[in-house]
Amino acid sequence: MGYIAVVLLWVAAVHAQGSGYRLTADQLVSDRAAHWRAWEFPVGTLTIDGSGAVTPFELRRNTDATKDIVHFLRLHPPEDLAREKAAEEIELADAIMGLTTTLALRYLEEVVQGDDPWCAFVSFEEPHDPFIASREFYGRYAEQELPPPPNADDDLADRPGLYRRAQGIWRQLNEEQKRVARACYFASISEIDAQFGRVIDFLAGMGKLDPRYRRHAAF
Repeated sequence: MGYIAVVLLWVAAVHAQGSGYRLTADQLVSDRAAHWRAWEFPVGTLTIDGSGAVTPFELRRNTDATKDIVHFLRLHPPEDLAREKAAEEIELADAIMGLTTTLALRYLEEVVQGDDPWCAFVSFEEPHDPFIASREFYGRYAEQELPPPPNADDDLADRPGLYRRAQGIWRQLNEEQKRVARACYFASISEIDAQFGRVIDFLAGMGKLDPRYRRHAAF
């Protein structure tokens, strides 16, 4: 959620400069009275209390996105998640890919009770940049020496431009950043395994685990 905050505040700052006032981390500075009377601001960038005091949302640095997303879910849980858990019980497993699994399990809890045919398609976006992984799984790979893929230095000259643009971003990283990214990539794969494990364990417990009809694919 830190990345969203950065974007909102950057947009707010640009908008403010064009409207005759400046928005800093802890101040709203209006250059002229006329601007103060007619000013406007993007929704979500500040609050005004009953006395008229203006308080911009502060930009927090060194934000841990894996912690922030849990904090956000506890404040604004989806309806299905709110029915299942109290706010203080929400964990990282309920966020990102864990939420997908939770919704799939809720569907399965209903359909496996009946006699009608059913199908569950459980799909995850991960592993995908920005490669955010939980600390539990990242810790498994953080200290390991993970070699780059064999095609890491391929110039992709005969590939679509989309891939070359993506590689251009990768080339801007230093070696330590690349090492961390690889660890997060491996961690995401392990996390996907754990999420599928939740589905398999549930089906096994319900006596519905038939290997003839189970498929696991990656694209």
